Amino acid sequence: MPIAIVTPAVSGLGDDLGSLIDEILSNLQGYTASPDQVTFLSQDVTADALTFKVDDSAGVSSGLMEIGNELIWATGFDEASANVTVLPRGRGWRGTHAAPHLAGDTVVLSPAVPRSVVTREINNQLNSLYPSLFAVGTYEFTHDDPLKIAWSVPVGVEIVLDVRYQDFLGNWQRVKAWELEYSSDAAVSTTGVSVRISNVPIGFKVQIVYGTRPPVFSDETSSLSSAGLSPGVKDLLVFGCMARIMPMLDVARLSVQHVAADELATPRPLGSASALADKFWKQYQQRLAEERRILNDRYPARIHWTR
Repeated sequence: MPIAIVTPAVSGLGDDLGSLIDEILSNLQGYTASPDQVTFLSQDVTADALTFKVDDSAGVSSGLMEIGNELIWATGFDEASANVTVLPRGRGWRGTHAAPHLAGDTVVLSPAVPRSVVTREINNQLNSLYPSLFAVGTYEFTHDDPLKIAWSVPVGVEIVLDVRYQDFLGNWQRVKAWELEYSSDAAVSTTGVSVRISNVPIGFKVQIVYGTRPPVFSDETSSLSSAGLSPGVKDLLVFGCMARIMPMLDVARLSVQHVAADELATPRPLGSASALADKFWKQYQQRLAEERRILNDRYPARIHWTR
């Protein structure tokens, strides 16, 4: 079977990391000099294997290959056996992680934009969202000690959005006096962060609504909703990652110096990717402002007393 030239499938519905990667790669496919060529594994591969077999030999050669999120540097290829030989330290190339792969997994030959790069930029974009956007979480405890005024809260709490307690009728009543305290003594808080509250009846459940930095994706099944973010943030991340990655396409073209490169540069002149990146960055900033307004409307700043 010949090597196929493919565009990643896009579901358009998921908010998990895998769907985000596929959507970004699909968008970038039209801006690269040539589409990716792929084949697939014909046998399982362990995380430390330095040889593996592909289904078809046409078009396969030494160089950079990608399986899943792992980059691999191949030093040789035997057409008769369809065996690929890997550099002794060629597994987990360029900071990726060597992992086992199954027969049938896609092998991308010299990927224009590796999945690992897209994953890295998505997580970089998530890291840059705070304080404009934040993930929202809740923490509950029972106010059962009349002498205690400071209570430990989870690691990563950056801001307190609301404090309330549940009365004997089951209704949530807002606490009017509270203060978030960092660098708390270990005897007060095991996490180093605590909240001081007052005027809460003894024996009632207290709920802290807090904001925290959005966590990065750990694997391709991680989703925006599990990270405490609205699914509406998805297109914002797509715009931001497109703006981050597209200038790399111009950089890659600088090192290609031959007649074919000049021909390719005609429909896509040098600098066009950077110009498009500027447009995506403006769209990103616009969507960021919209999502920030939505979040601020949902969790307006609470006026409260501090201790």
